[in-house]
Amino acid sequence: LLVGRLPQAGRVGHAEGAGDDRPFAATLVTTDSGRGVAIEGGDAVTIRENTDQAPAGGLHLPAEPALRLVYGRLDDRHRPPVAASELPVLQRLQAVFTGF
Repeated sequence: LLVGRLPQAGRVGHAEGAGDDRPFAATLVTTDSGRGVAIEGGDAVTIRENTDQAPAGGLHLPAEPALRLVYGRLDDRHRPPVAASELPVLQRLQAVFTGF
């Protein structure tokens, strides 16, 4: 239910958190529901629903850590293991989504 509301959460992202690495694009896919969102950052952060489940620059997380990430509440205690290839995407998104 809450994963479906992620596209509305773009306003909590801070594109400047990505530093000079803008514009950027990443996809966040929840492993338990298979739902995905595309996250883009330039001057602002936008999140939109995405049906491409195997994109480049993708991050796969269970729903709870995905929600924590987008709302700036994903700390090391709540972070699930991620593939080494996904770690840079996770770190970038954590810098963009720092919370309210």
